Amino acid sequence: MVFPRESSKSDKIDAKDRISELPEPIKQHILFFMCPEDAARTTVLSKTWQQTWNSLRRLSFVSVDLGCTKTLEILHTEKVIIQKFKVLVLQEGAASLSCIDKWLELVLGNYINELHLHILFFEYTLPKQMFAAKSLAILNLIRCRLVESFFDENAKFTRLKELTLEKVVQDGNAIQELLNRCPMLEAFSIDNCLNVYCLKLFNLPNLKMAKINRVRMFYINKAPNLHTLCCRVKISIICSLRTTYNNLRKLSIGIGYNSFDVMYLPRLNSMFPLLETLDFNDIRRLDEVKISHGRLESLSLSSKFNTITG
Repeated sequence: MVFPRESSKSDKIDAKDRISELPEPIKQHILFFMCPEDAARTTVLSKTWQQTWNSLRRLSFVSVDLGCTKTLEILHTEKVIIQKFKVLVLQEGAASLSCIDKWLELVLGNYINELHLHILFFEYTLPKQMFAAKSLAILNLIRCRLVESFFDENAKFTRLKELTLEKVVQDGNAIQELLNRCPMLEAFSIDNCLNVYCLKLFNLPNLKMAKINRVRMFYINKAPNLHTLCCRVKISIICSLRTTYNNLRKLSIGIGYNSFDVMYLPRLNSMFPLLETLDFNDIRRLDEVKISHGRLESLSLSSKFNTITG
């Protein structure tokens, strides 16, 4: 008979996590050589790695000076996490455009959380690498140009929670493409953007606030957690009549040419059961409006000639 040899201590697998016991500077150095997304994922490994991630340098950076490139190069080399990067460009010219391209190249290489681009005197076309910034949680664009062809087929902003677009110019259907790639969006605002004929908010389970201003047509469906909806559109707003918006508390509507009052006001109780505030502008025949809702606390109705509040 052959008896199995008892395993010695040296034969046993050492299950001890020796990497986590490395000195903090060495663990930080390891994170520096990882891409931002993978480095952030180490926080779920253990409390030790979470502490290492939290110990990395973080910075909020606001730039109105075209000469800040050197500073950003240093921050990029040191892998400083850019918590917030805000660019306010007041100067026109090719030099300004090249500087913005360089800045984005530098900050997008770090784990950037919040990005604000305020371009005041010209339209700036966002570079294609911009849409690879998967760490973004907040994106605010003023007077920029979005190009539909820049989006990769499988590209998604999986962490983006707040999106604000003002005076943005789109090529093709770029804004809709951007929205379709933000599955975790919680707040969306659009105002005075060009070439936006129709906008759709579909399949956004986390969306809580939407402010839609100066678009022609607007559709919304499958946004079960929507709390606030403010719309100022030129032609029509379409909500699915089969959908109940159980969490909607505030509804503010302004329409130039539409039958929203005829289609939806009689269904307020069934479609918006928890509605508390209703602000309805540009009603065609104010004297014909009938509203009945058990939870409504604030009401404002207006036409071109009359206003009623209560």
